[in-house]
Amino acid sequence: MTRVKNKKKHRKVRYDRIIMSLLFLGGLIYFAVKLILGFFADQQLTYTVQVDSLNLEDSYTAFILRNELVVDTELTGKINYIAEESSIVKKNHPILEIYNDGGIVTSETISERELDRKKIQFDYTSLEYEIGSLKDRIELNLLNKTYGEIPALKQELILKQTRLGKLRVENKFLSNRETSNVTQTIGSGHLTEGEKRTVSAPAEGILTYQIDGYESVLKADNIYNISFKELSDLKFEETSTRTEVSKSQVPLFKIVDVSTYYLLFEIAKDAIQTYEDIQDLEVHVDQKVLKAVVHDVYSDQDSAVVLIKLHEPFDDFHLNRWQDLKVVRQNYRGLKIKVSSIVTQEDRLGVYSVGPDRRVSFIPIKVLAYDSENAIVYNAQFYDPEFGLVRTISVDQEVVIDSKAFREGDIVHE
Repeated sequence: MTRVKNKKKHRKVRYDRIIMSLLFLGGLIYFAVKLILGFFADQQLTYTVQVDSLNLEDSYTAFILRNELVVDTELTGKINYIAEESSIVKKNHPILEIYNDGGIVTSETISERELDRKKIQFDYTSLEYEIGSLKDRIELNLLNKTYGEIPALKQELILKQTRLGKLRVENKFLSNRETSNVTQTIGSGHLTEGEKRTVSAPAEGILTYQIDGYESVLKADNIYNISFKELSDLKFEETSTRTEVSKSQVPLFKIVDVSTYYLLFEIAKDAIQTYEDIQDLEVHVDQKVLKAVVHDVYSDQDSAVVLIKLHEPFDDFHLNRWQDLKVVRQNYRGLKIKVSSIVTQEDRLGVYSVGPDRRVSFIPIKVLAYDSENAIVYNAQFYDPEFGLVRTISVDQEVVIDSKAFREGDIVHE
């Protein structure tokens, strides 16, 4: 029997396959790295600054300034009310009746609201004194050749002179013959026993029997006399004019004009320009959107005041004096940058500007207003109380998008 030898078979190593696999894997890694690097390389790191529009939104608590007519009478007697609270009445609409049933009606002394009004009157003499003092300080600095303080003094002087000018000759309410509060007396003389007289609405509007004291304090025809801070601090208690008997020169009711009213609110002085440059506004009150126009903007001590005019009423506008609201300045145009570009350096806001050598440098900015993603800033230059006239970014200047990814002196690769 033939014996067959078992031969051990050895598999031949296929180096060609290993080489091909390695090449394939290397190719995959190469394309993956190239894709990743290409992705990051294509990310935009900078942009050129342009003039663009932005919707600016701010929330305020505004004072409601209304055209109001307070009605009182010289007649004394018992009252029978005809018209309901908050009803819209036409001129000559019967409001109440006063009659003499033979009883004795006592008189009432006039309230001390006139004293409250004087508490918030702006002091003309004080303003003129401050203007004279500022002029003296500027002249002294010029004589001493100490020029550093002069720009700030000049700016303050201009603001105060502007306000004094408004107080004297530029009162828009006076020039338009508008007024917010007129007290009209209806009914004079005395009622004989058994006599009855009807008191009717002298004008069209919303009827209210609520008096809050501001009627004698804030009038549209002397709006520039009012200090907003003192107005905010002043507290009145709302009272009802409804009573069983009428008394001489004591308010009976009030008629509020539905067609026009004003909202007065305080802003920072830095925001003055954002209201001076526009006319139309959108006002949001209790889920209601109202159209408004900017009537005036003026300085008020350390801040500024905006007066806006509206024609469409909101609920209870004739009863409330203060109202929370949101103001939207639509399509406000200015030099627009990304919020992500803004960086703080030594307590100054700025951006990193890209120079001709592609190195970034800090450029100070002054923001007019923000939204969640963008900001409108001053173009080319702005005034700073500490540093004077400051050069800033301008149109077509290149700045980095993400300021957190850079430090001053870094190079931005193209």
